[in-house]
Amino acid sequence: MHFVTRRAQRNALLTFLVLTAGPAFAGDGNSLYVKQVSTAGGVSGNTLYIDQSAASSSHIGNIASVSLYANDKIGSIPYPQGQPATQNGQNNSASVTITGTNGLAALLQDNSGTTYGGNQANVTINGAGFGSVEQTGDLNQAKLTVNGASVGAISQEGDSNIADLTVSTGVVGVITQNGSGNDQAVVASGSAGAKISYTVNGNNLHALAPVHVVTNSSSVSITQTN
Repeated sequence: MHFVTRRAQRNALLTFLVLTAGPAFAGDGNSLYVKQVSTAGGVSGNTLYIDQSAASSSHIGNIASVSLYANDKIGSIPYPQGQPATQNGQNNSASVTITGTNGLAALLQDNSGTTYGGNQANVTINGAGFGSVEQTGDLNQAKLTVNGASVGAISQEGDSNIADLTVSTGVVGVITQNGSGNDQAVVASGSAGAKISYTVNGNNLHALAPVHVVTNSSSVSITQTN
């Protein structure tokens, strides 16, 4: 069975919900819970493309399985808990593709109160993994690839940040960027259960090449600050 739930809400400030979705495809037993809210008086909406056509029992948005899985695997790592897949503001765009069985995704992009250039997110989950992108600010870009039974999360707060994270099977990988103008690419791999966290606190910190982190230990934490 395939079902799609889209819930529209209008708040006291007359903010209105705009669903501007591309084609939505699904296999068996998939679910999608989406909310897109355009700024009151705005002329541009948000765009979301979903592809679950090669997936089964996959879920996008705030359903119980996402929250339970994230709590179990991630712990205190930030992700959009308590939200459907949500885009607030204008000109935000996201693409979420899930293949295989039991993939889970969460999304939150919010550029309300900014110049509305728009944030961009590209999420690919291959298998029974969990992927989360949270971007607050404007002109941020996130690319997340989760392979197998692994967890990947990107959290960016600020403007004009770029994050590219690829997570191998069995690993938890996280990029957190607090600031503006940062650009980081991380490939996280290692033994099953390893947790790799890459944190940037500051502005205009750029990686010259993708950072490959391979570990056999339980956790690795890397922090850049300026």
